[in-house]
Amino acid sequence: MKGASSAQVLRHGVFAVAVGVVGAAASVVLCLVVGWAYDLVCAHGWLLYLLPIFAVASLLLYRALRLPLDTTTHTVINDICADRPISPALAPGILLGTALSILGGASVGKEAAALHMGASLGDLVARPLKLRPLTGIWKGGSRADGAGGTSGGDGAVGSAGASKGAGNAGGAAASGGVHAYAASCGMAACFAALFFAPLGSTAFVIELSRY
Repeated sequence: MKGASSAQVLRHGVFAVAVGVVGAAASVVLCLVVGWAYDLVCAHGWLLYLLPIFAVASLLLYRALRLPLDTTTHTVINDICADRPISPALAPGILLGTALSILGGASVGKEAAALHMGASLGDLVARPLKLRPLTGIWKGGSRADGAGGTSGGDGAVGSAGASKGAGNAGGAAASGGVHAYAASCGMAACFAALFFAPLGSTAFVIELSRY
């Protein structure tokens, strides 16, 4: 690829595989946890009366993880559009928070949790790789040849359907910034594995983060 070093191409390839595998694994864990919580509340109906307690526990969990209490899919998308880093603590926070909500009978699903986990894990996977864009310039002036302001970055994706979904989303987000690129790839990977729809997940994430 013109203007890109072989080392950067390799790092993007590593990120592609890593974020695909991590995103797919996160979807599997999410499905298992949600299934366990649902089966438990079906077997023990009295858990429904504990919803207020589970709600307080969720708030305390977010405080312990230093996550904003008003974190929603909308705020995560805003962070991505502004190229702000996504907290690594968001993945376990939304996973446990979703389980607590289901235990109390709250009407929540896996979709929002998958987006939160994907964004958090995508940004986390990309951090140690310190990627630069293979083409063009990321927000902040980071160039493919290493000149310019910021380092860091992300790439495409791997792991079956999750791989293709995150890769395309990463390309669409490349004109934004490092964190936006990574988080978009993670969201697409997690969603692709959850619904077995890599292209649909890619289009959905692009709509969320770009339009």
